[in-house]
Amino acid sequence: MNSFKECESYKHKSAKKVFIDWCEKKKYDGEYINFNTNFTQDGNPVDISWRSNWAGVVEEYPIVIDEKKRINSVNSNIMEDHLLGGDAQECVVPTFEQLKKKGIYPIAIVDLVPIHKGSPSYFIEICHKNPVSSEKVKKLEEAGVVNLIEIDADWILNQVNVPDKLNIKRWLI
Repeated sequence: MNSFKECESYKHKSAKKVFIDWCEKKKYDGEYINFNTNFTQDGNPVDISWRSNWAGVVEEYPIVIDEKKRINSVNSNIMEDHLLGGDAQECVVPTFEQLKKKGIYPIAIVDLVPIHKGSPSYFIEICHKNPVSSEKVKKLEEAGVVNLIEIDADWILNQVNVPDKLNIKRWLI
C-alpha cells in the first residue's frame, strides 16, 4: 500500500463520531464501557466490554506489523510506540502520511478501535455503502486481528439515545 486516498461520506464520518460519543457517555457511568449486543455465539448472548483509559476509542487506527522496527499495532497501542515518536498523553493516532514518511506502510486502516489497558480490544468497521471486503478481512486476520465487527452507519444514526443493545451487522473475525 503506497498511497491512501480518503473518500469517506459524511454519513460514515458522523456514525463514527456518534459511536465515540456513546462510549464517552458510557464512560461516565462507570469504569468499564459495556454494550449488550444482538450477537450470539453457541446460543449465548455476546457482550462487548472494555475498560476505558485515556485513549478511549480512536479513529482511523492503522494496522502495522513491522518486525524489523518491532511495531505491532494489533497487540499494542500504536499511539504509545516510541519508535514512532508517540506520546501516550497526546492520544494522537499517526496518519498514513506520517507513517509513510517513516517508511512504514499500514496493512489496513480500521475505523474505530477501543483501547483497553494499552492494547486494542475490538476492531470496529462502520458500514455505510460497502461492507468490509473479504480481502481486508483476510489481511486483518493474517495480521492477528480478532474481534473485528461491522456496524451499520444507518442503524447508528437512527438511534435517539445511547442504545441498550448494540446491533452488530457482522462479526467478521
